[in-house]
Amino acid sequence: EAFQSAAEKLGGERQELGDRSYRFVALPRVPLVVAYWIGDDDFPASAQVLFDASAGSYLTTDSFAILGSTIAHRLIAARSHPSEK
Repeated sequence: EAFQSAAEKLGGERQELGDRSYRFVALPRVPLVVAYWIGDDDFPASAQVLFDASAGSYLTTDSFAILGSTIAHRLIAARSHPSEK
């Protein structure tokens, strides 16, 4: 629920992947999806940042790492401060 709330607060568009996932437009022409799996007794909870296949035409690998880190930090901050918008 915290992931869902944070993603929606940041303007994410719900997607059908994992237990919860949201699409963000990080840069013009560079969408990304953050997918979250809740986990269970056999597997821990996990999340992945997935980029559109076309992103390689616009960015370097290092840029992907920076964008992934940035969205992760923003989601954590949005979850940590539920009263702010």
